[in-house]
Amino acid sequence: MKCDLSRAANLVAEVWIAVAILFYSISGLGYLYFGSVSVIYSDLWRIFQRCLTLSWLRFALPRWNDHPCFFPNLLGIIDLHFFHGKQAPFILLGIVLTIATTLILLVLIWRDKAVGNTSRMLAALIVVMSNFWLGRDSTTAIGFFNCFSYLVLCPLAVAFLWLPKLRSDSPHFWGAAVAVLIGGFVASLSYGTGLAVWPALLLLAWAARLGTRSLVVLLIYSIIAVILMYMLPSPPDQTFYSVRQLVEAAAAAPVSMLSWLCRLIGSPVAYVIAGWVSQQSPSLIAESWIPLWIGVAGLVLAIVAVASSVIKRNIGQNCLKFTGFALITFALFAMIIIIIGRAPSFRDTPSEANAPRYFFWSTLFWGGFLLLMLERGAKTRYLRWPIFVIVLAIPILAWPSHFSSAVADRFVRVNCEVAATSLIDGVRDVKQLSFLAEPEQIDALVPLLRSERLDMFADGLQDWIGLNETTLFGGKHKPEKLKGQCSVDALLQCDNGAPAARVVGQAIEKRRVNPIIRWAITPVSWIFGQQIKKGHLTPKTWVIVDPAGVIRGVARAWPVSPFINRIFYRGKLNTTGFVGYIRDYNPELKYVVRSADGVLSDEKIPVQIPVAKLTML
Repeated sequence: MKCDLSRAANLVAEVWIAVAILFYSISGLGYLYFGSVSVIYSDLWRIFQRCLTLSWLRFALPRWNDHPCFFPNLLGIIDLHFFHGKQAPFILLGIVLTIATTLILLVLIWRDKAVGNTSRMLAALIVVMSNFWLGRDSTTAIGFFNCFSYLVLCPLAVAFLWLPKLRSDSPHFWGAAVAVLIGGFVASLSYGTGLAVWPALLLLAWAARLGTRSLVVLLIYSIIAVILMYMLPSPPDQTFYSVRQLVEAAAAAPVSMLSWLCRLIGSPVAYVIAGWVSQQSPSLIAESWIPLWIGVAGLVLAIVAVASSVIKRNIGQNCLKFTGFALITFALFAMIIIIIGRAPSFRDTPSEANAPRYFFWSTLFWGGFLLLMLERGAKTRYLRWPIFVIVLAIPILAWPSHFSSAVADRFVRVNCEVAATSLIDGVRDVKQLSFLAEPEQIDALVPLLRSERLDMFADGLQDWIGLNETTLFGGKHKPEKLKGQCSVDALLQCDNGAPAARVVGQAIEKRRVNPIIRWAITPVSWIFGQQIKKGHLTPKTWVIVDPAGVIRGVARAWPVSPFINRIFYRGKLNTTGFVGYIRDYNPELKYVVRSADGVLSDEKIPVQIPVAKLTML
């Protein structure tokens, strides 16, 4: 009877694990694709300005903010020269690297035959959630930064995969040595935290009893990596802390540094807790004692587990323990590098230690920690199901923060696209531009982007302004069954000081949906409460025309199909809105809006002027 109950419990657990893995994999990939910022954003303005004003070697080699970024910088050069500076290649590459890293780690844990199938499936769930949980969106939702991070993590996973073959008696010793060398050096030259790969590999090799020859090879690699890193030129604008500044900051506040490390470790868990409390609570909880004490508990338990493995040197034949040990040691060293490298900044702003941009590394810590717990539970009878239940509950506990982050990412993406539209129209919408970067960074780079036709200027929409509508698409136009409304939302200024206006509207056009596609989607639509009967879509590109037929501005929409909106975002997105700007705005004229997705629509939507007087923004 007990055997039957145990088998049934394992079966139920495995079904739940399979559903959770599928759910987080699909939702994570969907949110990354639909929510990643699709234009130049944040620090990319500074990075791309350097790329456009320096030779490729002077741009790629120096350390930026004291980070060695050689390989990501090469990607930036390739993007600017071959993909018109668009962010789509970074988004797709980041997704590919995320999938590749997850698969490599899954290979590592799945070949462990010492534990049961349920334990391995739980380990797979931990790996999937460590890579697809959207709480790390400060890094992963920006394609370029996602590439930065996974150019560290993916080569690191390759090094972990080959490290067991680095035994002195292995016939694959030198092949493994080359694989570990390449993985380690790509990680080291992609981001500052990549240097954590070498102490992690050394500890891993020691705990796995790889032998003196392997340790010597790894030690030589580590020394070369450190020397090479410090041989890289300093950034031309001196955006880094000197060694003396870092030593002084560390020596002045050793207790504070330990506190920052604990907060860094505990913040992802506190963020998950905050997701269940309220929408406004994450920052309040992050600044409380909760992440500190969670981090203290996690750090103490991790040190005990790591020290035990280092002393016993017993992880060589246990892939689950090997992978957990690898992730937790790398994450610890990475966070120590962050604490040391950012000590002067943390000293001035202690709350920065809770910043979500560090969740990418601290989430790996908890992933490794859970793998070690799982391995211990698989061997200890009375711990097995308590640990299983904890891991099984994680998908539910992490869901609110996962979903709220996804919605916030989409909000940021749309607002950044609106800001990009204002730049295309040559209008200074200060409120929207604040989503992109600092005003001085935008002012410095926009002329270069416009002249080189990069990023938001790559499609040439800015060239339409001032043309007569009859010159577009060779004068082609057709009925689009277009319905909607729009109005002037705010008064602004053009970049030359002339008056401008922001236009906000809603519109749809009826398009025929292939019956086969509709029949395939309908059953799933019923489940999520959105049956598709008609093809209602919103055009992506619009032109704003004055009474003389001259194009005075362009507008853009960022539609998501009702099906995607219902499944991924629970219907919370605005799928029919568009925003545009009118240059040289004259309130006495009557403007109209026409869709322009490859052909002009016959239908014209009049731009309404509010009765209430608008104030200049």
